[in-house]
Amino acid sequence: MSIASRQIKKELNRIIRMKMEGGEIPSVEYVIAMLARYYRKVDIGFPSFSLRKQLYRKPWDIDKYNDNLLETYNDLNNLYEELVEQFTVVLQDFDYNETERQRLMWEIKDLDSDLMSLLLVAEDTEGYLYSVYDYLIVRSKDNLR
Repeated sequence: MSIASRQIKKELNRIIRMKMEGGEIPSVEYVIAMLARYYRKVDIGFPSFSLRKQLYRKPWDIDKYNDNLLETYNDLNNLYEELVEQFTVVLQDFDYNETERQRLMWEIKDLDSDLMSLLLVAEDTEGYLYSVYDYLIVRSKDNLR
């Protein structure tokens, strides 16, 4: 899910919850009107924070302050949830790929052992069987130092 769809889903849930807390079931027209108002206020996919400055040497406006904090919290929460979801998807894909790699490596090792068994059983393996050997009878090739 993208940040834009996450924002729309949260706003839709907020609209429905507020209407239902008032004891009413929201109509489709009401929901569409409220979402249209939200679309005019916020660029979807971007932070919804809009700074509300406090007036110089005037009484502190707690509503502006709370709105600033709420919008900042919502933006950071949306970003965090999106990062967690994307990270989870990446981990699931990585786990699948790692499991598939391990399965293929096991099959390669199994085929390699079968091939080596067949090479050792076959009579004419000239040029196909590599081996390492050492003559311990010839003393000139021993490193005694």
